[in-house]
Amino acid sequence: MVVFDLEWNDGPGRGGLEEILQIGAVRVEENRLVDWFHVYIHPQIHTKLSRHLAFLPDAERSLASDLDFPAAYARFLAWCGADRFFLTWGEADLGILQRNALHWGLPVLEVERAVDLQALFSRMMRIGDRVALAGVVDYCGIPTPYCFHHALYDALYTAMLAEKLLGHPLLTDAEVEARHRARRRRKKAAVKPSGARPVGPFLSREAALNSRACRRLPCPICGRVQWVQEWRQIDGTVYTRLKCPDHGRYFYRLQLCCDGTGSWTALREAFQPDLPFRRAFRACEGENILRCTVNRRHRKRRRARTSTSTVQKGIKNAGCCEEPLKWAEMN
Repeated sequence: MVVFDLEWNDGPGRGGLEEILQIGAVRVEENRLVDWFHVYIHPQIHTKLSRHLAFLPDAERSLASDLDFPAAYARFLAWCGADRFFLTWGEADLGILQRNALHWGLPVLEVERAVDLQALFSRMMRIGDRVALAGVVDYCGIPTPYCFHHALYDALYTAMLAEKLLGHPLLTDAEVEARHRARRRRKKAAVKPSGARPVGPFLSREAALNSRACRRLPCPICGRVQWVQEWRQIDGTVYTRLKCPDHGRYFYRLQLCCDGTGSWTALREAFQPDLPFRRAFRACEGENILRCTVNRRHRKRRRARTSTSTVQKGIKNAGCCEEPLKWAEMN
């Protein structure tokens, strides 16, 4: 497997070619780094560096290099040899490499399998945003003796993250997704039904469904509180489905009982649903959906405010504002 990284210079306009300035790569065999590759490329299309390249290490070495892209690309293909499995941090590197090859009329890099480790990390951590390489390296506790935004060093950090995060760097996207599904199943199996807790009494059934005590439900694992927005009625019992940011979806049932005096009591309980119940829950429509309505009374609190002029006026009438010394002598 080849783990590679690129550093490039953006041209003017959005449709400009991203001209590559550095190519860095490491070869991994049996979870060990066995070889490395790195070249500096002299820019020929965009001779002026963009503003965002001010933080790029060794940018001046690319400007002083005698190696152009066709020669550097030929060296990279010769170094890759028969390897056709590539791993990158981000989805842009492979596409930019191929666009540069097409611009110079060179053969496109043949790829049998490519893995975007950044996307895999986002799915494993269940986050939508793409995280920077430096942040993930720090999160995983990997030592950082080398600087970032350097093609060879970033490829080295990516290879170390592959072994750290996946346990085996040759895992495919399907295998990682299978591990993720198994992890979700284990978390759902950890949800144990809690004992039914009585809440009430309430004046009516609607008051129980809209009450704060019934709508405020904790996650069965971590106890994080979520608020119910709607109930779904199935065979005389109402249910709801909530979602914890850390432990996924969970279900609650609410059994309402009325005594002879007209007061209602609710029994709430978390449970693990089976497949037939999930289908029945999704099939609820119209009258079976009970949306919560909350009556919020905003009380205006009046504060006793006394203006400065009123205070001064009262002191002045007392004879102790304008001439305090004179008032003291008189008394």
